[in-house]
Formats: sequence, structure tokens, C-alpha cells
Amino acid sequence: MSVPSLLIKSIGKQSGFNIREEVATGLSSDVEYRLREIIQEAVKFMKHSKRDRLTTEDMDRALRLRNVESLYGFSSSKESLHFSKIVTSTSANTKDVKFVVEDKLLSFDEIINSPLPKCPLEPSLSIHWLAIEGIQPSTTQNPIVSPKDVSRKKLGSSTKVVPLVKHVLSKESQLYFEKVTSTIKEKDKEKTNSVLERLSNDSGIHQLLPYFTQFISDEVTINLRDKEMLFTLMRMSRSLLESDFLHVEPYLHQLMPAILTCLVGKRLCESPDEDHWALRDYSADLIHLICQKFGSSYKTLQPRISKTLIQALSDPNKPLTTHYGVIVGLNALGHNVVGSLLVPQIKPYFTKLEPQLNISVNDTKSTEAKRVYHALLKCVGNYLHQLAKENQFESLDSKSNLDHWKQAFVNQREGSEIDFQELFQLFGEGLLPYLRSQVQDQTLL
Repeated sequence: MSVPSLLIKSIGKQSGFNIREEVATGLSSDVEYRLREIIQEAVKFMKHSKRDRLTTEDMDRALRLRNVESLYGFSSSKESLHFSKIVTSTSANTKDVKFVVEDKLLSFDEIINSPLPKCPLEPSLSIHWLAIEGIQPSTTQNPIVSPKDVSRKKLGSSTKVVPLVKHVLSKESQLYFEKVTSTIKEKDKEKTNSVLERLSNDSGIHQLLPYFTQFISDEVTINLRDKEMLFTLMRMSRSLLESDFLHVEPYLHQLMPAILTCLVGKRLCESPDEDHWALRDYSADLIHLICQKFGSSYKTLQPRISKTLIQALSDPNKPLTTHYGVIVGLNALGHNVVGSLLVPQIKPYFTKLEPQLNISVNDTKSTEAKRVYHALLKCVGNYLHQLAKENQFESLDSKSNLDHWKQAFVNQREGSEIDFQELFQLFGEGLLPYLRSQVQDQTLL
């Protein structure tokens, strides 16, 4: 089968285009390929229908499969279409071959004696009641009300509906889930440790995984002031994440809000004097674990978490406890995230934090500000530690003072957008332990 270029040029003229010979030749080969493709698909439909004759319906299905509009005017009747060959000669002494469908000859007697078609019905309008005082009448025009809908209305709202998914679990799985959740709620340390260890090593709890993630999400929402319970739920999350037998990826969307709540929540305990900072540090480690384990599969996971955290830090209405969670969370994501997102905002943020560091009236506010300051110091110190490790400052040792380190960073990172002099000025001698530890690491190596 070949499509002549003359046909392409003829179709182009009918559409108002003057196609050159080389263009028509290229289009003819492409049209031939498309026709072969459509015919092959149509033959597949014919074979699946267990027929040995190709019909126009097969062609229509093949066209729809290729998102091409179906052909109109041809039907798959039992009578085969008969084509007649017509050969015409052109001016260039070439023959033009065409195939046309033979028209049936009709006599005037058949047309005159054939019965007349039925007259179409005249348009009419009718009126019926859709509802009378909120009740739908049973008329032919209204939809039929199923018996199930009527029985549901009679039962009322007091009927207890049992969720269907509960019947999918075996009785043993339900008992296992109830035992684990009740132990978590009892707050018995020995039993809780045993249950959490079992969760991370049990290979037969695949079906219970969505129920455990939903349990964690619900309990975090309910126990926002219970620090001990929140800590246990985060340990439970770690047990599920570290398990080698569970596929946690489909349920990260349930775990992440709960973990981020324990990281940047406004208040996670009854009294501000409680050690909720450890809970935030633990949640930051969970964020690091999730990004390390699933970051390669979900490329947008770490950027989305970073964006959420940096937006919370930029909000002046957020409390210092939330800012602490943001800083430790960014620190857990690595020094590259710290250098690109946190370090450029340290100076404007420090100007807002500094007045609260000197407050002596409200001890709680001053304590929170100091916690945030030490978190910033640790974050920047780890960042400079990694940079010093990458650059390998050979002229510096564990006895080098702060000015030597500052000058080394300024000279080595010349042209960088980060103002290292400003960082050394803000945190001062507090950075030396992080920088000198880098020298000790190099010595050990």
C-alpha cells in the first residue's frame, strides 16, 4: 500500500494549500504509516470479535483508540459495499485510478408505490408535581424511589453503621491492634517499650499499617497538651518507619502532619516549664530519617518540608517555641538547606530575637529566647563545620583563635552571598567548639 504524492497535493488544493513536490512526498510516507497503524488496530478488533471480515465499526474503534474522530456516512450492514474502478487519463499522459461505491438504481414506480413515512409527533408540554410538601409523588414522570432509600429514612439517625473495612481484618488482627493501642494509651513504660520493639520487628502487620498511621494522627490531635503521650506517638512513628517489613511510603501523608505538629506546635505540654524541647528535637530526627529514607523516591518531599518550615520562621506572629522547632528541623535537613534558606535570614531574625534575650521580667520568655539562640548557634556551627571540612584549612589548628577562622572563611569564600564576618560577629566565641572539632576530625583521619 502506497499513498501517491499526487493525492496529497490534490487534498492540499481542496484545502487551499499549494504543496511542493518534496513536501507531498514526505507527507505521503507519513500518511501511509498512519493508515497501516489504523488498519492493524482495526484487524486486532476484528480478531478479538472472532470475525473474519473487517467492518467499518472496527475502523471506528481503531480511530477512537488513536484519538481520531470517527468516519461518518458508512455503516457495517450485512450487505457488502461494492466499489467500481474508474480510470481517467490526465494531461501528462498518466492514468488516474479511483474507486467509487456503486449507486443502486431506483425506478420511479418503486418510489411512487412505496408507503409514506409516518408523520412526526407535534411538540407538546405536560405538567407534573416534583414534590408536595417535601414528599415526591409516585408518578411516571418522577424517578422511582428504591426500597433501600425508604428503609434508611425510616431507620433514622440512631442506627449504628458498621464500617465495611473492619470486616476485612481478621479477628486476630483486630485484637492485635486493640492491644497495641490500649498499651500506648496506658503509658506503662515497660509495656510500651516492648510493644514498640515488636512493631519494628513484626513482619505480619501489613494490613494494620493504615490503622496505626491513622491512630497516630488522631491521637496527636487529641493530646496536644500531653507531652508524654506525644513522645510515645513519635517513638511509635519511628518504629514503623524503621521496620524492614512495612511499606510506609503510601501513608507518609498521614504521618507527616503529626510529626510536623510535634516539631513546630505552639504548645506541646501543660506547663511551659516542661521539657518539650526534647520532643521537638526527636521530631526533627524523624524528619531527617524520612527525608533520608524516602527522599530519593519523592524528589519534592524535602523541598516541601523546607518551604513549610521557613514560612513558619518568617511569620512574626509565631511563638518562639515554633521558631525553635523550625531551626532544629532545618538543621536536621542538612547544611545545604541551612546555607540556602536559614543563614540569609539570620541577621533580620536576630534583630527581633535580641531584645527578648535581655528580658528579665518574664523568665519563660527569656528562657525560650535563649533556647532559640542556642539552636541557631548549633545550626550555624554545624554549617561552618561542614564548610571547613570541605575546604580543609591547612593553616589552622585547634589553637587558632576566632579571628583566624573568620579571616580564613572570608578569604576562601570570597564572592559568596553569605556574609561570614556577620556570622562570626553575631555568635562570636560560641562557634569555636564546632570549628576546632573539624580540625580534630582531620587529625584522626
